[in-house]
Amino acid sequence: MDMNVVVFNYWPRAMADVYVDGQHVGAGFGAYGPGGTGGSISCCSSIRAGKTVEIKWMLGGGEDDPMMGKIMQAKTVLKEIKPGARYLGVYLYPDGSVALDTARGIPDNLLPPEGK
Repeated sequence: MDMNVVVFNYWPRAMADVYVDGQHVGAGFGAYGPGGTGGSISCCSSIRAGKTVEIKWMLGGGEDDPMMGKIMQAKTVLKEIKPGARYLGVYLYPDGSVALDTARGIPDNLLPPEGK
């Protein structure tokens, strides 16, 4: 199913070039900040429920930051596609894990589980 993608960046740094199963879903996402997360909406990602999904993204940062440009990757399973869903939420957490959710409109924030 093709869906619009909303990336939620919970890292304390910017991200670039996010991929969902090899499909480029966005290029720049601001760092986490007061009142919300950095992110944007892009079109489109083909996705199916019940299968493992690989997410890759690149860390941003200052020129002297040794982590700048590092490629991160994690896998998760999209358990279900909610009825009428048109959006896929991709949640990038500071511990390197990811989560996915679907919604009819813009997905809700999905804060990292305690300890992440």
